[in-house]
Amino acid sequence: MKRLRKEIIFLIVLVVCLSFVHAGCGGGKKSTGENIEEKIESEIPEGLKKIKGKAGAEARQANLMAINAAIHSYFLENGQYPTSIEQLVPRYLQTIPADPEGGVYYIKFEGGRAEAAVR
Repeated sequence: MKRLRKEIIFLIVLVVCLSFVHAGCGGGKKSTGENIEEKIESEIPEGLKKIKGKAGAEARQANLMAINAAIHSYFLENGQYPTSIEQLVPRYLQTIPADPEGGVYYIKFEGGRAEAAVR
């Protein structure tokens, strides 16, 4: 998470610096080679997409871990697994978290154990 924050801060600083460089360019001639500012500016949106995707994946993993903890707390208290994720609210989870990728969390059963999953 710290690395993700550093990457976001780096991109923000880069955009700010590029805006100052671009504002100070005036009407001078562009060089015939590839303009470095244009190249960097074109790569920023792609970098932001990658960061957003990584943040979404990490948020999904955190949500799955929280739901799994709630499932196991339910099991310890009731002696059986919940049959639906809604049984965990509000005692074990305040709300069912929203999946950052637009999926739906649910409880799957494998080998006699319940586990959080997303579809």
